[in-house]
Amino acid sequence: MSQAWSFSRLNNFELCPKKYYHLMYKKDVFEATNDTLRYGNEVHKALELRVSKNKRLPMHLTHLEKFAAKFAKPANKPDEILVEQQLTINEQMEPVGWFDKDAWCRSIIDYLAIKGTSALLVDYKTGKQKDDFSQMFLAGAMLFLYRPDLERIALTYWWIKDRKFSSELILREDMQSVWNDFLPRVAAYEKAHKTDTFPKRQNFTCKNYCAVKDCPLNGL
Repeated sequence: MSQAWSFSRLNNFELCPKKYYHLMYKKDVFEATNDTLRYGNEVHKALELRVSKNKRLPMHLTHLEKFAAKFAKPANKPDEILVEQQLTINEQMEPVGWFDKDAWCRSIIDYLAIKGTSALLVDYKTGKQKDDFSQMFLAGAMLFLYRPDLERIALTYWWIKDRKFSSELILREDMQSVWNDFLPRVAAYEKAHKTDTFPKRQNFTCKNYCAVKDCPLNGL
């Protein structure tokens, strides 16, 4: 069985195979929880409960209410609103359970609204704004496998700190190009696991906050 992957696992592997090996595969090194991670987890949970349970946001997050209210009750009255949806497929591109033995790729959708053959997929981001939509295209391609009725998905990042949104569109006909982009990357990821080869790779985390202290690149 192949080592299951997600966008974050693949991204961490490509950043530094050695760091990925210790933190996410062998798990013999752990990163300390910091304020950034705690804030991200808190925001995601608060928005999940606000949208799905109509639970009031904590006082220090009430500035998000304007948008959270629109997600909870959109003006276009979608057929379905779903939060924190776990998507998992096997190598045959078939939907399976999150913990199934043949799980191959996993993704979690923060917010999903479906109306007819169209959907809105939103990812809450608490970090710095970036222009890379590859994570969202992957989630969209997986959602098409789950929902054969869908033809188009609006992909939106909500940049919490900047109070901004950025969007792209994926059509069902775009699925193959998404997988064509990811499969060579996944092949390298799978080869590393099969050969137990995880070389160090210098990157921006080396200098200040890499948890792999015995790496010769640490601090450089």
